[in-house]
Amino acid sequence: MKPLTLDPKAANRSLNGGSPMGEVTICTCQEKHQRHLCVLRIKGMTSIIKKQTSAPNVACHTCGEEANSEDDVCVPVPLFV
Repeated sequence: MKPLTLDPKAANRSLNGGSPMGEVTICTCQEKHQRHLCVLRIKGMTSIIKKQTSAPNVACHTCGEEANSEDDVCVPVPLFV
């Protein structure tokens, strides 16, 4: 696994370089991307992450993060429980 780095020119690209299928995935949320779990994790904002992951019902197709709301991830997919 390659280390996570922030590239200002590619701020909306997924932080792990692409989806599990290998293609590069671009977050289309523009300014909302800064509130996604992938960005919050890099910034070390654990208290916000706890709130956004307390009762997950979606996951990010790109990174696999589970979240309470589809607004908290780049490419939301429903969790089947």
